[in-house]
Amino acid sequence: MGQENIILTGIPRSDITLTCHLLNKLPQTVSLYQPMNIGKFSKLESHKVICQEIKIFFQEARDHVQNPTPITSIEARKLRALTV
Repeated sequence: MGQENIILTGIPRSDITLTCHLLNKLPQTVSLYQPMNIGKFSKLESHKVICQEIKIFFQEARDHVQNPTPITSIEARKLRALTV
């Protein structure tokens, strides 16, 4: 099965949370609620680099979901920094 990534965005109060909840009911699907710090993308130098960072984010999220392991406090701080 493929590993397609879909980015679903919306304005506040547009039922994205409900959509994510419903998507999570599908088999082979994981929907993350507001997982990315999109502000960091404005600091990157090109569209290509931004796309690479998004691809890395999805791969790391997929790896974590497929192989859940306890995380250290340092890793937790890094995750919080990505989502703030």
